[in-house]
Amino acid sequence: MNQKTEIDLMPTINLALIVLLILMLISPFIGESRIKVDLPRASTSEMGEEQKITIALSRDGRISMDEKLISLEKLKPVLSQRLKIEPYNLVVIKADKSIPYGQVESVLEIAKESGAGRIAIATVQETQLVRNR
Repeated sequence: MNQKTEIDLMPTINLALIVLLILMLISPFIGESRIKVDLPRASTSEMGEEQKITIALSRDGRISMDEKLISLEKLKPVLSQRLKIEPYNLVVIKADKSIPYGQVESVLEIAKESGAGRIAIATVQETQLVRNR
């Protein structure tokens, strides 16, 4: 009466591989902005995975904060409220390279006045430029 029972791990392994495949397929689309922004080039622009608030400025004057369109007038109160809740978030500004620096500077000033302690300007790494050509 000495019966051995075995656990079949193949369904679990198959499921894990399917989830991995799905994550690999959708990962390029995660974190992409809805509005098209042509970022400037830089040789050193590497960010780790951390909590961040992304503000995007498009060529046609639209502004978005974390994928939601927002006006310049509403940016400061909304960003201030968000930074009160999550004060250590990094504020990342993605501005199209054709935008005059004065517009980017006004968003930088709003971020600073809203209480952002850490601000970064997004750029495209040189290695990404070579790959995307």
